[in-house]
Amino acid sequence: MINSFKSPVLTGATVNITPATDTEGTLVTGETNTGTTTIPAGALWVKIENAGLVVSGDSPGSITVNGATWTPGRNEQIYAIYDPAENDYIHLPEIIIVTSGARVRYSYFG
Repeated sequence: MINSFKSPVLTGATVNITPATDTEGTLVTGETNTGTTTIPAGALWVKIENAGLVVSGDSPGSITVNGATWTPGRNEQIYAIYDPAENDYIHLPEIIIVTSGARVRYSYFG
């Protein structure tokens, strides 16, 4: 089934939208306090949380996400951008999380 709507940005244009199906991607969730986690390029959205010290053995310190420092408590969602000219999403790049002992929770759809 294809839905369509009149675009408020493109005068006189009709944009056809094919609804997403369960074959469009995979939902991945995880939690770690060791090493490096790589979220592969191509995700439509990513959620990352530096939970810091949660259980014995965790560090209350910062993590890095693509080289940027995230202090405990930071929680972000990052979304792909829709490109109406291409009628497709500009998918997210690879994201590298270095935990340094802090508890990190993440999920992504891609």
